[in-house]
Amino acid sequence: MTHESLSAPAYTSLVRPGLLYGLIRLGTFAVVFALLLLITPEWWIAALCAAVVSFCVGYIFFGRIRRAAAEAAAARRGRPEADPDAGAEDSESDRQPQADREQQ
Repeated sequence: MTHESLSAPAYTSLVRPGLLYGLIRLGTFAVVFALLLLITPEWWIAALCAAVVSFCVGYIFFGRIRRAAAEAAAARRGRPEADPDAGAEDSESDRQPQADREQQ
């Protein structure tokens, strides 16, 4: 799927949930990181704790936006192309006896 095949409104509606969720997570991280920098002397401890808190807050409180972002990403990706040989390979493996498959 090329960018030319997506119309502007359709492309924007597929990108918006992911962008919104990313900005919420980034904002949560920034706020928690800034607060923890005031408390902890080590920046890497503050960053690690802020990442964990940001993940938990995003997962627990923003589930609807996260699901919308995942569905939009799946819609942008589209369906995988069918492999023309997949049916032939499946039927061939179904015809082989179980003993032959265990030897391979």
